[in-house]
Amino acid sequence: MLEVDLRRYFGIGLPPGAVAFTGSRFEHLAGGGDRSEVADRITAQDLVAVQTLSVTVPAPVALDILEGPLGVRLSGCCTPFPGTSIWLMPKRLL
Repeated sequence: MLEVDLRRYFGIGLPPGAVAFTGSRFEHLAGGGDRSEVADRITAQDLVAVQTLSVTVPAPVALDILEGPLGVRLSGCCTPFPGTSIWLMPKRLL
């Protein structure tokens, strides 16, 4: 059952006209967030990617992330682990 659910979620082997879940594009949208030119900071593409998971970021918060002090603070949280995939990080650091 799990394999069937995952295939459906990611759109593998779906019949013509069927659509994969939008969240299946989260980590690949706009080339992915681990590209060197955008890694360790939050971009507009990241906010769209989050929306594919049915998470709403209110416009004032999105603007603060992209243009205000909140974005600076959040990016600062990424710098202790530059370029490190969350999947490869030791659990004690998460």
